[in-house]
Amino acid sequence: MKLAAIFKDNMILQRDRKVRVFGWTESEDTLTISIDGIEVSGNVMPGGLASQDEMSLGVYDWMIELPSHEAGGPFDMTIKSEKTGEMATLTGILYGEVWINTGQSNIEFCLKDAKGGLEEIKNARFPEIRYYTVPNYPMVDAGLESFEEKTSWDSVDASCLFSGDISAIGYYYSVMLYQELGVPIGMIDCYKGGTSISCWMERSTLETMSEGRIYLDEYDAIIADQTDEEYQQIIDAFNKKNEEHDRIVAELLERKPDATKAEIFDAAGPYSWPPPLGRTSEFRPCGLVESMLKRVAPYTVKGAVFYQGEEDALRNLKMSSSGENTFYRNLLVRFIQELRRFFLDEDLPFIDIQLCQFIDYGAEDLRDWAYLREAQDYAINYSGLKNTYLVPLIDLGEYDNVHPLDKKTPGERVGQMILGIYGVQELPKYPDCNRIIEVKDFDGKITERLELRIANAEDGLEIRDNELIDLRHEQDDPDYNGAYGFEILVRDERTGDEIWVTPTLVTFGDNLITIKSDQEILGVSYGFFNYGKVNLYNSKGLPLKQFRVML
Repeated sequence: MKLAAIFKDNMILQRDRKVRVFGWTESEDTLTISIDGIEVSGNVMPGGLASQDEMSLGVYDWMIELPSHEAGGPFDMTIKSEKTGEMATLTGILYGEVWINTGQSNIEFCLKDAKGGLEEIKNARFPEIRYYTVPNYPMVDAGLESFEEKTSWDSVDASCLFSGDISAIGYYYSVMLYQELGVPIGMIDCYKGGTSISCWMERSTLETMSEGRIYLDEYDAIIADQTDEEYQQIIDAFNKKNEEHDRIVAELLERKPDATKAEIFDAAGPYSWPPPLGRTSEFRPCGLVESMLKRVAPYTVKGAVFYQGEEDALRNLKMSSSGENTFYRNLLVRFIQELRRFFLDEDLPFIDIQLCQFIDYGAEDLRDWAYLREAQDYAINYSGLKNTYLVPLIDLGEYDNVHPLDKKTPGERVGQMILGIYGVQELPKYPDCNRIIEVKDFDGKITERLELRIANAEDGLEIRDNELIDLRHEQDDPDYNGAYGFEILVRDERTGDEIWVTPTLVTFGDNLITIKSDQEILGVSYGFFNYGKVNLYNSKGLPLKQFRVML
């Protein structure tokens, strides 16, 4: 009898729901699980879950459900084998609220490295907020089991926070939940920087999708004739190149701490990315879903927080060249459905953190991040899925830094969304163009005036300052204090091509935005770029969402 690695001392179990306990066995047996007066027995056998449809692709032999229990603790849990008499005892267990964090580097970003993180750590004393970090390991083998044996549920206090393995976003939202709900909070941290959404999806799922086949065909072609030795040589060369890049940058900054981005780029060149693929690559499709995500499913959780898309933005743009932005959208919808299947909850609340703003130094703005944000919006709000929620970050981001240091704002926005899901406070409603656009006609010609009605701005829109810079040079007047971020699609008078330009005038009042131009307007957008300044909010401080409407 062996428990899944996540079942450890000091774990937090989901309150007010049936709790699933699962693991492996080498022979038929009867297990009895006891906690706080609850006692449940179940027959187990090797491969015992293989015949159950929902677990046919799972990795465990048995699963026993415990009845729901209110918040509280600490309690001890015992798991006893009738056949051998063996008994495992887990101590310090709390019941509370449990969420899983997954995705790539911006959800992985550590509190100690975030803006204000070190100050936060000094005062972090939350023994009833605990987190379990899933090992970053690319394969299901003996090495993975060795790493899993070393895992633990850690409490949020200064000693463990300095170790650097807690998500900054997770920290901020968990503290909000703890302070508002007054119950223990548990987080399962299951993420890996630089990963595509395909890394977190099963091969059987990707094989049924045209979007998924693109990842698989590319990967299969790479590894077809590749030996393990060849892959190791390739990855060693890749790592050596980036180590040299980092060395050059470090030496330059030591000599000249105030070196500009241009000087750094000229000295070291670009950082190589993405890493080469191979059979043992962490970044291969369908890998981490097996060695990370499914190692903690179907642990009973209240919901999931997903922050991913950076790695898929450029591919999504290339696959959307026909004008239909459906590539990543379809993948995200299927991922949500698959995640819910893993955790045996078809209505599992799913929070998607929309990409913030970013562009590399000197890079052309291809709008690939804008298209990715649009795909996220459509998947969450217009695909027909229920219990899906979008957290916009269009007013956040740093030039030439894919990992912005402000993680408090996104963390607190996630916390607000979760509290809204619980009904503790009103569900945040971000202002958005509601797609009702009035085009006025004068003298038989479409004039240069649009009126955009904005939802969730009943008390009007207002300009608020933020740290975004006007990198796109929308305004030359240094004293300009109006709205930023709007573009209109017009026809170039010289070439006849359609181009996006800044409108002549943007005014707003109440929930109405008026756009004026001296050319015929073919479309209008807000924040539809990789990086630029936006500054419109509703009265509750929620930013106007990115939008793009073609006329």
